[in-house]
Amino acid sequence: SAIQAMACGITVVSTPSGSIAEFIEDGVTGLLVREGDPPALADALASVLIDGERRRELANCGRAEAVRRFDARTNICAVEARVLAACGYAK
Repeated sequence: SAIQAMACGITVVSTPSGSIAEFIEDGVTGLLVREGDPPALADALASVLIDGERRRELANCGRAEAVRRFDARTNICAVEARVLAACGYAK
């Protein structure tokens, strides 16, 4: 759901659990806070609610990253090229 939110241009505030830290760069494409730290979560949420410019910057950078890394057409073309290359067909 974090990738979907990023793709929709919504600022993401999360913990780095699972693979989230692999696609959210803290302070660039979203905000990451330590797990089990409610005050840190509250501070991060408040920071993006209060600072609209920062919220928009994080949302825009997050969207750009989601489109760059997870665009379906781009990924399908890349997989197709790899399959064709593996089968000996140059594309």
